[in-house]
Amino acid sequence: MNTRSLLASRRRTMAVLLLLAAALLLFTTAMVRRGHSAPASPQLVVVTTLPPLADITRELGGDRVSVASLLPAGASPHTFEPRPSDVRRLATARLIIRIGAGLDDWVAPMLRAAAQPHQVQLDLSSHVTLLQSVDEHTGRSAPNPHYWLDPLRVRDEIAPAIAARLSDLDPAGKAYYADRLARYRETLTALDTELRQTLAPVRGLRFIAMHSAWPYLAARYDLQEVAAIEEFPGREPSAAWLADLQRLARQHNVHTIAAEQQFNPQIARLLAQAVGGVLITLDPLGGPGVEGRQTYVELMRYNARQFLEARP
Repeated sequence: MNTRSLLASRRRTMAVLLLLAAALLLFTTAMVRRGHSAPASPQLVVVTTLPPLADITRELGGDRVSVASLLPAGASPHTFEPRPSDVRRLATARLIIRIGAGLDDWVAPMLRAAAQPHQVQLDLSSHVTLLQSVDEHTGRSAPNPHYWLDPLRVRDEIAPAIAARLSDLDPAGKAYYADRLARYRETLTALDTELRQTLAPVRGLRFIAMHSAWPYLAARYDLQEVAAIEEFPGREPSAAWLADLQRLARQHNVHTIAAEQQFNPQIARLLAQAVGGVLITLDPLGGPGVEGRQTYVELMRYNARQFLEARP
């Protein structure tokens, strides 16, 4: 599907979703006016845009929260088309957690349509220091939203922000959330130590990624993302850009090409063959049912092991 057709398809899908959302809100309003409402949930209902955020929130909230991710396992937030069930799910949420920085803008129209009086949103990008990604052609920079792929940012910025918001919405659980935050931060500290040891043999490794998802992980563990195959995620690269990538690979002595679970690996495979390099497969998202990558900790261990495959 070309870019114009893809955009048209997304607009049609969003139009249907907004109509469904409007119908849902009319029904909800009518029920409230008649004195009927759904039974109160004993748990705080949280909806996140991405699977890693759902897992992190679940670790912090324990049995006081019910958490779901809008993005299903195996999908990419860059090409995701929301479903009618997502509108219904958003309408039940007390707290909605977003990555922000442009990555999950697709949720904004649904949030406006499915908004409920007591809903709260948490845009995590306002709680972290964002790295800038530079366009190789124009030289322009933009905030890179893949900050969750640095476990110390999760420990020091993301997890505390989520725990604070859970405590605000559920004051009776404040001590509970504080305890779980402290224990999860210890887990992330241990994970960072483990990843440093795992990645030590490939310190300084240069690689070309499927899309620019890895600057945070690379900066933390002394790796270098030289370029990305897809300048605009979800859009196939031009022949001229692929030729530039081969030139960049030779110029920077790059022998590692990183495909991703959410994208067709064919172009990455061809590039690896063209430069005589090694193809690895990374995963920035994981999710429920994805073997070995269901939790955030498992996901980070998986990616570290993949980088080890690039050892000479």
